[in-house]
Amino acid sequence: MTLKETVGQVLTTEDAVNKALETYDSEGYITVTDKEAQEQILAKLEDNGFYVYDEQFIDGVYRIYIEQ
Repeated sequence: MTLKETVGQVLTTEDAVNKALETYDSEGYITVTDKEAQEQILAKLEDNGFYVYDEQFIDGVYRIYIEQ
């Protein structure tokens, strides 16, 4: 399962998925603003074999750093 598909299991709109993934290629992390969504995405990432090496909450945004 791709990263986009995995995030799409939690974030239901294409716009929300694209917004979450827009920093991944350049910065190595995805972003979400909702704590519940962040927790669900972390669980889905783990279930699908993605390695999350850091999480941060900065300026009201949750950053999930994923090994590329």
